[in-house]
Amino acid sequence: MRKNTFDLRRAASIQNIESWQRHSQRLLLKAG
Repeated sequence: MRKNTFDLRRAASIQNIESWQRHSQRLLLKAG
């Protein structure tokens, strides 16, 4: 059970990083 929640949390953090990268790219395009 503990390992399962850890995997879910890791997957959520990976999605968070991907969305943040997309957001930063959009900001860079606007700045450019």
